[in-house]
Amino acid sequence: MKYPLEHLTATEFENLTALICSEILGTGTVVFSVGKDGGKDARFKGKANNFPSQSEPWNGKVIIQAKHTQRQNASCSDSDFQTILKTSVLPSINKLKNSNEIDFIYFLQIEN
Repeated sequence: MKYPLEHLTATEFENLTALICSEILGTGTVVFSVGKDGGKDARFKGKANNFPSQSEPWNGKVIIQAKHTQRQNASCSDSDFQTILKTSVLPSINKLKNSNEIDFIYFLQIEN
């Protein structure tokens, strides 16, 4: 089944992301206010519901970063998205990991 995610606004996509994370990780998922990049992200601290497995769920700090485009047929492998990952997202993740602000790194790609 296909869902036209490109029709969502950035805020609607971020809200959907937070809702999915709440379901996967738990109700401890907290949404931040709009940040300097114009995006609203979230965090989770605690023991996940059942992720990555029921027998060994994560227990720690997770930062959630939602990236969205309204371009139909866009892909996470597109060069402009890869540039954003390399120049912005990955350095930020490494900084958070090095300062012990996150415990887990997991990339979830949702594409149409």
